Amino acid sequence: MSDIKQTLQKQFRPGVDKDRRRGPDLMHRAISALALTGWIIMVVVIFILDQASPEIENWFGFNNKYSHMIRKTWDKDLLDIIFYLMILGLSISIAGLVFNMRRRKRRTDTLRQSLVILGIISVIGIIKYLFSR
Repeated sequence: MSDIKQTLQKQFRPGVDKDRRRGPDLMHRAISALALTGWIIMVVVIFILDQASPEIENWFGFNNKYSHMIRKTWDKDLLDIIFYLMILGLSISIAGLVFNMRRRKRRTDTLRQSLVILGIISVIGIIKYLFSR
């Protein structure tokens, strides 16, 4: 009976044991899709952030004629959208990390650093939004 237990608990040894994985499984593809989706959301956040920022007057005075039309404050509606996208990015990061933790069965399986960085950026953005209100 103890031989069966030892066989079942045997750890994979890279280079010694045969890797029976035939390619990326559904869990690996889901983790990759979550990471990609999270980073696409972050790129969208950057573009919206650019639109939400105050407009800068031109150095050469071309905007003097229309200086009364230049927005000098942050667009609150766009900042709210950024906040919700940051929450979505954090949720995607956490979901991806949970999937990644469940999939890690071998010593060669690593944690997706991309999801960790995405989560950290999202948390920083959420905290910055909450303390700037």
